[in-house]
Amino acid sequence: MMNLSSSASTKHNTKMTAQTRAKSSTARRAMVLALMACCLCSSPPTTSAFVSAASQFSARQMKATSGATLATTSGATSGATSGATSGATSAATTTMMVQVNEGPRRRSHSTTQLHDSSSSSSTTTSSTRSKLALLKIFAGGISITALFAKLGVLGTPYTNQMIGQDILAALFCATGAYVVTQLVSVAHNRHGLSSIIARKLIHTLTGPLFTMSWVLFSTNDVGARVFAGLVTMINAYKLYKQATDTDDGGNDISLAKAVSRSGDVKEALGGPFIYIGVLQFLIWAFWRDSMAAVVSICTMCVGDGLADLVGRKYGKNNAWFFASKDNRKSMVGTLAFAVGSFVASVGIIQLFAATGCVTAGVAVTAIWDKLLLICVACSIVELIPFGDDNYTVPIAALILGKLLLPS
Repeated sequence: MMNLSSSASTKHNTKMTAQTRAKSSTARRAMVLALMACCLCSSPPTTSAFVSAASQFSARQMKATSGATLATTSGATSGATSGATSGATSAATTTMMVQVNEGPRRRSHSTTQLHDSSSSSSTTTSSTRSKLALLKIFAGGISITALFAKLGVLGTPYTNQMIGQDILAALFCATGAYVVTQLVSVAHNRHGLSSIIARKLIHTLTGPLFTMSWVLFSTNDVGARVFAGLVTMINAYKLYKQATDTDDGGNDISLAKAVSRSGDVKEALGGPFIYIGVLQFLIWAFWRDSMAAVVSICTMCVGDGLADLVGRKYGKNNAWFFASKDNRKSMVGTLAFAVGSFVASVGIIQLFAATGCVTAGVAVTAIWDKLLLICVACSIVELIPFGDDNYTVPIAALILGKLLLPS
């Protein structure tokens, strides 16, 4: 850029010099003509005075021309040199300042990266440590239960093959529960899934999937339900541990966050903890040969979960006339409750009947009207603003199931 500026300046100076010389030549020619006229028309004294004046004028003109040319060339050269030197000096100074400023900045950035890496590594280590501790507890529970089974405490006959079957079934259920909850937790914590939807997805999916896996356990009802109960017990412990822990220690609290309404882990000790407690009670008290227990689980999990999910999506313009700000229940949500819990109940009871778990000897097609009646009644119970529907709904379903369904 500076080379182009210098070249343009030189061309301009050359042009100015040529113009000055042309003017000087024209002036000299004019003086010669005037001198000749004076010599012809005037007296000798006048002519000599004019010649002297003309000579002095010519000398001054040539001196002025030479001075202007020198000044112009010197100014252009000095300006170009000064500009180039100033630009180079400014560029060098700027580069040095940037380098000087970049030094602390780079060191600060490196320090920040090192701190973030160390913090992330510490958090990962704490999370892994808590998961390993949970796995050890679960393995210890299975070992103790297997020992009791071998000693005959859990009923007879209970062969080694049956014990092994129940151990594998419990491991499969625990792994399935972990995968489902972990997928929803990751979607909530890393991909922006709202806590409300994450909570209801876990609420809707885990109970029925766990209930369907009961067909994998052995025919020793006492031992099988104890092994199945270990799955709910370890999840209850996990939820309690996360709900009473904080994020500061780097422990894994993703499940407690996912099942809470507002993201506060303390909320996991409310409805979600009651949900696991109801499952535990139904396993130990009724197990898989009770249709009432199946309907109770389906109304609590599928019915209540779908009522919230569908109601939030499509129930804005069809709220019940008695709905309030704190308890907005919609007609479409109630319909989703009844239909969803009915379909889930029919499906699981049909599965249990096909695998020999249900011994009532009654076809599902003969009791579908009673199942529908129970599901509709529970959808009405869910509308009542009393208590927590994680226990009011399954209790109502269990009572009606005992009254209406074969046992």
